[in-house]
Amino acid sequence: MRSCTVLRRGDMPNSLSWELQGRVYQAPRAGSGDMSFRMMVVKQRGEVVAWTEPGYGEPQRPEQLPTPRGLLLRLPVAPVTGSVTPLDEVWLRREPLRNWVHLDARIWRGEAQARLGPDEALAPTYQLEIRPLRATGSVTRTGDRPGQASGGTYTAWLDLGEDRLVLIGFSRN
Repeated sequence: MRSCTVLRRGDMPNSLSWELQGRVYQAPRAGSGDMSFRMMVVKQRGEVVAWTEPGYGEPQRPEQLPTPRGLLLRLPVAPVTGSVTPLDEVWLRREPLRNWVHLDARIWRGEAQARLGPDEALAPTYQLEIRPLRATGSVTRTGDRPGQASGGTYTAWLDLGEDRLVLIGFSRN
């Protein structure tokens, strides 16, 4: 890494703070130029406990939600024009262990896909919310143009698993 600059910072409840960092890395091959990324880190008492460093997109202010299983953190990433993949990262501080675990925030999609018809699919983009814990998006059909889903919308109700978000309910709208 060539340099790291704190671009913004803020405080959160539960002795957490966040920093948006601009990082510049030396390119792996000579002549290809340096690579710049933005990284969001969440710290607890000065120690990094969660982070996201998307290859594209803009990290946004983290959100937190106390749950019976522990403190849930969502590190949202605003997509750039043309982005089709959600980039949000989700972390959980498990109680009473107090250790932080990165949760797979996308694996539920496979089970949700199984609830659709043979000519239908979940659109690549979706919106993840933590209050309540759910994802919403569109259903595409064979022959749909990109960005023009004809299968309606869905809501996927999620819960916390050991290392992933788990699908507990699915409805079509």
